[in-house]
Amino acid sequence: MRLEPLTVRVEGFDLGSGLATDLVLRTGINANLDAGRYLTDQADLEIRAFGAALSTGRIEAKVGARLDLDLGTEHLKVTDLALRSGTLVASGTALGERLLSAPVVTGDLKVAEFDLRAWLAQQGLPPLRTADPETFRRFFALDASWRLEEGRLSLSDLVLGIDKSRFTGVVEQVLLGPPSSRFDLVTDRLDLDSYLPPDLSPAEQVSA
Repeated sequence: MRLEPLTVRVEGFDLGSGLATDLVLRTGINANLDAGRYLTDQADLEIRAFGAALSTGRIEAKVGARLDLDLGTEHLKVTDLALRSGTLVASGTALGERLLSAPVVTGDLKVAEFDLRAWLAQQGLPPLRTADPETFRRFFALDASWRLEEGRLSLSDLVLGIDKSRFTGVVEQVLLGPPSSRFDLVTDRLDLDSYLPPDLSPAEQVSA
């Protein structure tokens, strides 16, 4: 079976915690229903997130990828994965196994260097308030491997650059159940004073 063109539109999907999203997916699919095999053309997903959690701003992004789903072997392969949101550009791959029994998804991710403050301004989001207004001008993650299993997301072989600091190590985040994080990172240098909140003005000190 050939589905072309296929457009799926979802508006105002409630994500909870004051966040909602609009989604538009455009692609074509070759489907073998008897074998449970589905191959997509280049799938393009437009995302617009908004709500009270983002104040008056929004996050807009476009994601492109090719998907190969085999329900018979419970495998999913995602290639040519690319994400663009303003000046933020990322790429990667993903591989899913045991999708219908005990799903495990692994992959890699690379984020090109970008100016986080400029990106926040593009999305209409509140600026970061730090003692040094030039912090977060160089922000990038490079060659991170990730694994999602049983509601737990782990990043390994992580290389993260923030301004003049370079971090390497492992980060783990629990997504289901009580939220928790674990990390083991090493950095070559870190000026914490630059990232603290700016000093309060006399008026702010009195009101506090």
